[in-house]
Order: sequence, then C-alpha cells, then structure tokens
Amino acid sequence: MFCRFENQTFLLNLLDTPGHADFTYEVKKSIMASDNALLLVDACEGVMAQTLATFHMATSRGLKVIPVLNKIDLPTADPPKVKQQLKLLLGINPNDVLSVSAKRGTNIEDIIATLILDGKCPSVDDSMQSPAHFVVLDSEHRPFRGVVVTVLTLGGNISPGMDLRIVRNGRAYKVREVGILSPDERSCEALYPGQVGFVSMDIRTPSEVVTGDVFYSGSKQSPTVNYIEPPKPVVYAGIYPVTHGPEHKLLRDALEKLCLNDPSVECTSEKHPALGAGWRLGFMGLLHMDVFRQRLEEEYGANLILTCPSVSYRVRLKGKKNIQKYGGEWVTIHDASMLDNCAEEYEEMHVQGSIIVPEPYLSPTLKLCLSRRGKLLSQDCLDETLVHISMDFPLSEVIVDFHDQLKTVSSGFASFEFAETGWQPADLTKLSVQLNGKVVEELTQLVPKASFIARARHLADALAKQIPRQQFLIKIQVLAQNRSVARADVKPYRKDVTAKLASRFSFFPVKLR
Repeated sequence: MFCRFENQTFLLNLLDTPGHADFTYEVKKSIMASDNALLLVDACEGVMAQTLATFHMATSRGLKVIPVLNKIDLPTADPPKVKQQLKLLLGINPNDVLSVSAKRGTNIEDIIATLILDGKCPSVDDSMQSPAHFVVLDSEHRPFRGVVVTVLTLGGNISPGMDLRIVRNGRAYKVREVGILSPDERSCEALYPGQVGFVSMDIRTPSEVVTGDVFYSGSKQSPTVNYIEPPKPVVYAGIYPVTHGPEHKLLRDALEKLCLNDPSVECTSEKHPALGAGWRLGFMGLLHMDVFRQRLEEEYGANLILTCPSVSYRVRLKGKKNIQKYGGEWVTIHDASMLDNCAEEYEEMHVQGSIIVPEPYLSPTLKLCLSRRGKLLSQDCLDETLVHISMDFPLSEVIVDFHDQLKTVSSGFASFEFAETGWQPADLTKLSVQLNGKVVEELTQLVPKASFIARARHLADALAKQIPRQQFLIKIQVLAQNRSVARADVKPYRKDVTAKLASRFSFFPVKLR
C-alpha cells in the first residue's frame, strides 16, 4: 500500500500470515520475503505458543521485530501483564511494545511511523547494478491469462518485454506484464529491487513454475538458487477419483492448479489394486488436508475418495533381496502397507512441543501429554496464571487429534506449537484389518507394541459401528504379528420368512404380523 509520511510517499508491502501450526510454511515463506515483522499479540489472551515460534523464525532470519498489542479497547485486556510476558519469554523491552486497537483505529499511525523510521529497508543501490532477477512467492492459474506469479524483486529492474530464465531448469520466458499489489493489481512500467508485485509471462502449464523458483536475465545466473526452503510434509493421504475415465482427468487438472497455488502440498502418482490410479499427497497437518479437500470439492467440483492419513517412518530392511529391491538398507515409507513383513527395525519422527496453558488446567494437560507418549523437558511459570511446558512427542501422537483434545481438557485456553527434532528408534508393530478374510490395506497402521492390543480392540469396535449392516455377516478381524488380536461382527438383517408369501397371498403378512 502507498502511505504519506512527513510529506513523502512510501510503498509498504504487507503480508498476512495464518497462526495455525499446519500453515507454518506460509509463515516461513513470508518471513523469507520480508525485512520487518509485526508481532501481533492479543492483549486479552497474552502470549501463545505460535507467538514464540514465529518470533524465533523472524529473529533467526535477521528481521526487525516490532511487537504490537492489539484489542486494547476490550474490557478484559491487560496490556501491562502481556508486556511482562513478552519481557520474560522473548526479552522484549515493554517500552518498545505498541498498543493499538484495530477495531477503533487507535494508534494505527504509530505502526506506520515505526515501520518507516525504525524498520529495515531493502538495499536498492547495490541491487540496481546487478542483473534483473526475482524469486516466486506465490502463483495462480487464471483463465485467459495463464499462470500469474507473485514475486519479490531481488535485483535489477523487471519490465515487460524482457526474456527471463529459471535457474532450476534454464527454461526461458518473456515478460508480458508487471505491476504492484495495492491490494488490487495495478500495472506499472517496471518492478524495482525490494518491491513485491505480480508478473505475467507466457507460462502455459501450472507445472512449469513452483514457489521458490528464481528467474534471472542475461547469461550469468543469479547466486540465489535456494531462496525459499522446500516444505516438509508430515501427513500423507491418498486421493482417488470415485469413477475412472473423465473424472480422473478432471481430478488431475484440479490437482495441478491447486498445487500451484498451495506449494506446501507434495503430490506423487500411485496405483492401488482396489482404488486404481490416484495420487499420494503430503500435507502439513490434518487441518491443511481438510482445507485442501474442501477446495477440491467446492472450487473444482471434484468427486474424490480420501484415504486414512498417516505419517512417515524409517524402516531398516532385513534380507539382501529386500535391500536390493528397495535400493538401500534404510527406507522412508509413507504407508504402513508398503512393506510386507520385511522390517527389522523402525524409527519414527519426534517433535518438541511447546504448550502454554493456564495453571488450573495444568494437571489434565500433563495427563493428556503423558498418555500420548510425551516426555516432560521443562516447565516454567510465566506469571501467576500461565505455565509454559516443553514436551518431547512422537509425531504420530500429536498430528491426528492432539490439538482438539488439548483444547477440550483446557476449555480452549491452551495453545500448542511443535517443531521436528529428528528420527528416534521406536518399538512398533503393524496392525492390519481383514473384512471376511480379505485384507483392507488402507486401514493398515503402525502402532506401539506396548498398546497394540488396546488399539486393535478400539479399531475393531470403531469399524463395527461405522460399517452398515448387510444381508450377510461381516466379520472384522485385526491382525498383529500374523495372529488375530481383536474381532468384532456386524450382524446381518433378520431374514423375513413371510417375504415369499406376500407375492401370492397379500393377506398373509397382515395376519402373521
């Protein structure tokens, strides 16, 4: 946006970021493209776990962090208390914290003044002499225009008619239109170093460009190749069309366009013996997966089947044939049914979780964490009411429904954030499900050996409640270590002995009933 300050016009590029842990990649991408960060904190709720994670990401990148307290107009706001939390947790001077109200517009001009006077500005003088190059921050496929990319100009001037190449593969494209976002698109003559804007080029297919690609002009390549780190999915699920044929092509085109707009989704083709050809998608979390599914259905009208989500494991194979087959002794799997009784050792990803919870809910929160195989690392009191807990978790224990359970036991007051710490050995066993003697590979999962019987019984009972009754008996068996450890039956409908009589004598069923 353009703003006037001390008789001068300034251009400020503002990027809003989501607060949920599933969209951490969007936060990282915005931080990589920024020079300053406005750290917004609710004056009523105080510092959250996401506040800590975002602050450390911004400071590690070298951004100028400007703390801002919002909602100071509410009767439950306590700015002095929240400022003290910022001092204890983040080392921020309370005098440097801006107090504003976005609803009433109170002190909003102080944010603009602080950004202009104290914030960092991109180095334009040195960048003007370098060859023109920019990095792609976002991209979108639009009808009649093709792929339009949102870019950060790193050096030189970007203007229509220029020929640019991608560092990754050397493909050349011609720039057709450039402009700035204010917030609507406004065409201009050129984009200069430090500016964020849009660029329209002759890109025909969505798969030709991805977020993080660097475009450059001239014969000399830009040294900035990996400007934005690629995302690391934590949850994997399969997507298949309900019927093959035209729906398969429609779903494929929808995935290409949506993955262009959401680069944090990892997409690979796979083929299932029961569901046919489909795709294995990697997401940043369950909420991310659900949002992606809803967008496929609502924006593109896709009719799809989504399989049960799972996380990645590292497996040490046994036998020379298996090692040669999979190309190494250690392999990473995203689906427990990929390996058939050839695993000798398992490793699972661990995360360090940060939880901020009010003191009255500390006991049920710790009980929930310990039930998810959590290990307490540290516990600190922020003030007389808030406690900060640091826990070590297996990723599989917190990725499915831990956040919802945490909100339940804390009445919605706890906040949670996690970061990966690395692979650790795990004592796991594989559970597989049989329906009337046939294995259902989509329900295969890896569980801890210490609780595999309880989980098998829970899985069998849950399936018995979900599977509708039929005219025949459905036998559900959960197997572990080649033996049945849990069973449940879905009873058939009672046979109607008067059905044949009704066709010849209409009064028989009435009398018999």
